[in-house]
Amino acid sequence: MIRFARFAVPLVAALALAGCGGEPAPAPESATLSDAEAAFVDQAASIVPGHPDDAEGLASDAANTCSSLTNTDAETGEPWPRERIVDQAVERFSTGSYPVDADQAGQLVDAAAGTVCQDG
Repeated sequence: MIRFARFAVPLVAALALAGCGGEPAPAPESATLSDAEAAFVDQAASIVPGHPDDAEGLASDAANTCSSLTNTDAETGEPWPRERIVDQAVERFSTGSYPVDADQAGQLVDAAAGTVCQDG
């Protein structure tokens, strides 16, 4: 069922966009998201409108971004530079049909840091 929902939700959103003159569909709600995850998904919807991932997928990508923010260089022990974190976010949030640029990825990193990364 989850696999179906992961593909059906973006399809429904795409169909809604096609008929409403370009206004992005709101991010799908989910009972499994924490308040911080839901806040991230709402912010992501304005940063990357029409992104094909479902809410759980975006929240998972945000949690992985939090891990990147706490990673340190194995040799120096210094935190990863922002450029490296943003480059990872470009790869993490881009899909085959929906590329995310560095500016958007940076905004997603900041949104994750202010929401999901503060949750727990």
